[in-house]
Amino acid sequence: MKKLLAVFVMGLSASAFAEGSDTHFYAGVGLDAGGDEVAKVKLSDGSSEAIDAGAGVSFTLGADIDLSEDTMLRATLGYKFDNVSAENGDMTFSRVPLEVLGYRFWGEHGIGGGLGYHTAVKFDCDFSGVCNDSVDLDDELGLIVEYLYRSRREDSNKGFSIGVRAGLGYEYQADGGGGSVDGNYLGVNLGITL
Repeated sequence: MKKLLAVFVMGLSASAFAEGSDTHFYAGVGLDAGGDEVAKVKLSDGSSEAIDAGAGVSFTLGADIDLSEDTMLRATLGYKFDNVSAENGDMTFSRVPLEVLGYRFWGEHGIGGGLGYHTAVKFDCDFSGVCNDSVDLDDELGLIVEYLYRSRREDSNKGFSIGVRAGLGYEYQADGGGGSVDGNYLGVNLGITL
């Protein structure tokens, strides 16, 4: 069902392209925090660090599709990861988010919402004496709500944006069952539309 819903949303964004809407390339970077603790390791200097299921840095590429003066659709594909790296090992929690959000603007300020589909969800841990494992997790579909400020040039829809967002409904589970971790998050992102 989740995959069917994700395909449906992607179809909606493709139809927006086909109808001749004003479309621009988008690139962004984000920083998120939140979710359950996936793992915690002790570093060689005696301190410890943890990875949370909702936390991480993300890089995205996609398109801003202006449907009208005050409505926009943003479709992106990205890579999101949280990492602990030290002399005695490395640990990473990563996923590939596919997102489609619709926005309504009032001047430069907008409120948006949509779906995020996380695929290729993986936890890798290689710390001496602690872990040497790689775990694949199930794909996950969640909701995203975002406040977006965008500054545009007067003669076009190109410019930059900054957003504050919440990702809800992400519950990662290892392939084949077992326990699950809450991957909900709060975050900020910066983007440029060309």
